[in-house]
Amino acid sequence: MTRGIWGVGRVTGSVEPEDQDGYFSDLGYWLDRDARVAVEMFVPVDIPLFGEAVSAEDIKAAGIDDLEVFRSPQGSNPSWVSKDQLERLEALLPDWTDEESDETVTVSDYGAGFGSPAKNAVVEAIAMAEVIRVYGTDWKYKEVSADKVGWDITFTHKKTGEVVRAEVKGVSGTQPIVLLTANEIRAAENQAGWYLAVVTSALNKPRITEYSADQALDAAKPYVFKAHLPDA
Repeated sequence: MTRGIWGVGRVTGSVEPEDQDGYFSDLGYWLDRDARVAVEMFVPVDIPLFGEAVSAEDIKAAGIDDLEVFRSPQGSNPSWVSKDQLERLEALLPDWTDEESDETVTVSDYGAGFGSPAKNAVVEAIAMAEVIRVYGTDWKYKEVSADKVGWDITFTHKKTGEVVRAEVKGVSGTQPIVLLTANEIRAAENQAGWYLAVVTSALNKPRITEYSADQALDAAKPYVFKAHLPDA
């Protein structure tokens, strides 16, 4: 295999305990069991690969011979790269897109999320089904996403009549990072029984974490602003 740069990507989450949900062992990322067990922490990344590597020889030929990985091949992993080195490296790399800065934000009748509408639909459907399953047969439920009321499912307890308004968010990764629409924020502020159910690892091993309205509002930060501008 050619020694060099095989891909460029980004960090997709925070440092976490290694394999806390069995995610990496299930996907078989580790070929050596002892090496996997020895790792205590990991950082999730998304690194699309190039068709062929930018070789170490090409990098050195371009005058970039002071990289840490060249000076200490058996040293730190990952190796450190300065801003100046990165600027010179970018001229050698194939065209690539920083998906985080250009990431699609999908806003629909069913809420808001990162990624394509097709993938979001699958993740959200799994998340909705998982929340309904967890509530079980003691609760009646009605899906109200399309009604634009600010939550997705109204649960009513069959015996007590208690009403719970669940806003459901599905996430394919392990981090509970979601988008809330203005309508959902209003419902969190004004509707009794509103809470946020975030289903992480929806495509692998769905895991539900519940947040109160106050918790959701405290964590919410402006991300996208809609501006109605006058005609030129």
